[in-house]
Amino acid sequence: MTLFYGKYIRGLFTLMIIVFTLGVGCDDSYSSIDYAELEEEEEELRLEFFDSVRDSLMRNSVDSIIDMDDNGWAFYETKKGSSDSVSVGKTVAFKYKYYYLTRDDDGEPALFLQYSNYDYETLTTYTVGSIGDQYNEILQGVDLGIRYMSLYSKAYIIMSHSLAYSDYFTVVAEIEVVSMDLD
Repeated sequence: MTLFYGKYIRGLFTLMIIVFTLGVGCDDSYSSIDYAELEEEEEELRLEFFDSVRDSLMRNSVDSIIDMDDNGWAFYETKKGSSDSVSVGKTVAFKYKYYYLTRDDDGEPALFLQYSNYDYETLTTYTVGSIGDQYNEILQGVDLGIRYMSLYSKAYIIMSHSLAYSDYFTVVAEIEVVSMDLD
């Protein structure tokens, strides 16, 4: 009797999995996503945010590079470091705070902290110019910014999703280079 009951339960469970799989497989929600619309919305929000903070960033920066129109990227160095410049091939360690740009409850652009290593004992270390997996701590837009920095400098970087996590969110980063090979 228990053998029959066990087969019955396994069969019922298998049937439920098949029905659920077919139901999910027939769900057409993925085909209705308009990726061009997502990119347009992300760009609109990024430019709105950029316009709202540009003057403040310009006043508080010592250097800036703005490529917002072509590549969705802006770099503001907020603190000059030493005379030791970062260059491709050098190993650096840095602190970061990564924010996602979204809208607050009032519909205004707002930053929400997503990732930070300020509380970690070990810092993120990498060789400049050798970024790999896009889902790790070194974002393409951050790598581009670090190339313009020097030891002990700080920067504020605004980058489109294509230079960050590719998830249709603008990422804003606060970066501080804290050590570097001085070979």
